[in-house]
Amino acid sequence: MNADDIDITDSFTWEDGLPHPQWDLIEAWVNSRYDLENQRDAWIAIGRQWFLRDAGVTDCGESACVDHLGFGLHDLAARFLGPGAWSPDL
Repeated sequence: MNADDIDITDSFTWEDGLPHPQWDLIEAWVNSRYDLENQRDAWIAIGRQWFLRDAGVTDCGESACVDHLGFGLHDLAARFLGPGAWSPDL
């Protein structure tokens, strides 16, 4: 499976200025193109596209992290690295 072969750009609707993936369409697309063994990799690539679509340079991806994961980058970093001053210095 090549992650570059996956493009979900046309699988979004816009609500309140935010893109919302049409997961049912994406799921049908994945199921029709990948066997079970490769579906996990396809979903990882799709998740990356979804997140990176909204991650911005101006806030280091902070708002995308909150929108998509429900918590900030500092919380994400702390989960892996332990307590610290992990907030982006904007």
